[in-house]
Amino acid sequence: MLDAKVRRGETLTVMGPSGSGKSTLLAYLGGFLDPVFTASGRVIVDGVDLTGLEAERRHAGILFQDPLLFPHLSVADNIAIAIPEDVKGRRQRRQVAEAALEDAGLAEFGDRDPDTLSGGQ
Repeated sequence: MLDAKVRRGETLTVMGPSGSGKSTLLAYLGGFLDPVFTASGRVIVDGVDLTGLEAERRHAGILFQDPLLFPHLSVADNIAIAIPEDVKGRRQRRQVAEAALEDAGLAEFGDRDPDTLSGGQ
């Protein structure tokens, strides 16, 4: 279950282990959930219920991760790029990246090449 209010200018991050439904949730929010899946609840943006609208009328979408990961960097190094600038030093940034991977149940993937990941990972 997800119940979140995100104000203009804020960012909501969805993290979880592989197979937990992150991509399915995003597809539901965007309006293009494969009919093989079922979902319940409402998608409300600025007080407007978008749940029954076609994807193209929602003005929402998914930016898929695959083309956004640097293939020459490890998974952990790709994560480290997104860590806020106040985390200084390569070692500390690597520790934060490894902690994020641990939180997502992907601790063993840090040194892997991004091309070896599944879409959910």
